[in-house]
Amino acid sequence: MPHHRMPVILPSENYDFWLDPDMREAEPLLDLLRPYSDDVMEAYPVSRRVNKPSNDEPGCIEPAA
Repeated sequence: MPHHRMPVILPSENYDFWLDPDMREAEPLLDLLRPYSDDVMEAYPVSRRVNKPSNDEPGCIEPAA
């Protein structure tokens, strides 16, 4: 089950559509709000440093040993 604060993950081919500043209606975007395919996601353990917002640096998402 997705986390209640799970962000929307968009395929790169939808970026321009999602970010279109001329889009004024939400309805056409609703189809993009669906679970991202787990076939293309990669999961790996990371450091617990990600739990602290002040640790905002690329090293936070490096794979943990």
